[in-house]
Amino acid sequence: DVEGLFTGSWAADAPNWSIDGLRHSVRPLFQYRVMPGADREVGVIPMTQRAVSVSVLEELDLADRLDAASTTDRQVMRFGVRNTIETRDAVLGSRELLRADLFTDWRQGPTDAETGRTDLLGSLSVSPASWVTLTSSARMPNGGGAARESLQTIALNSGDFWRTSFSWVELRELTQARQLIWEGRVTLNSVYSLVATLNYDALAGQTTYESIGIIQRIANSWELEYGVNKRMDPLNRGISSLGFHLRVRLFKF
Repeated sequence: DVEGLFTGSWAADAPNWSIDGLRHSVRPLFQYRVMPGADREVGVIPMTQRAVSVSVLEELDLADRLDAASTTDRQVMRFGVRNTIETRDAVLGSRELLRADLFTDWRQGPTDAETGRTDLLGSLSVSPASWVTLTSSARMPNGGGAARESLQTIALNSGDFWRTSFSWVELRELTQARQLIWEGRVTLNSVYSLVATLNYDALAGQTTYESIGIIQRIANSWELEYGVNKRMDPLNRGISSLGFHLRVRLFKF
């Protein structure tokens, strides 16, 4: 891994926009991996170890991949650049105003289909005020053409009490998708928070996922989330299922 850092700062002052100075950071990034073939005589691969999505850049390291047991011999090079513009913040120290990222991979695999440059992934995020963030992301195909995937998000927050976001997702793959995703979180007290998620499928004209849960902070380092979720399958006679989820996170060292 090789990463550089270039920074510049300016004494800009715009009290109406809560801007007290500007700092621009540019981080070019290069990563290189040589992966051995793990697909030789591995037998039956469990479902939980197969790739579940190709709509984002793949994880480079085998330890982070869900389908590590099915990878083939390959070389991977990732190129990217992160651009960030920040200003001073009296509470947080600094606040991000704008972020622009670009990433792409070049791979060499055992077949022509696994060799060459991958799609270009770009993301732009703007925070004109501390309580709102606008994000637009797109995955452009190698060779040009319409975006294979796009994501538009508006996130709102009141500080430490509540936050919510609305996202519009369009996926132009073999399986088309157009979904509106709402997520919300309300802090009840210093220990408990209420979270909820709702997915609406515009192509099916109905919700496909509903979830509500509780996040519990344990000491100063752990979060325990538990709740119920309901999934609806519009392509399979509207069959629905009810489930329970439990997640444990280490969020502070």
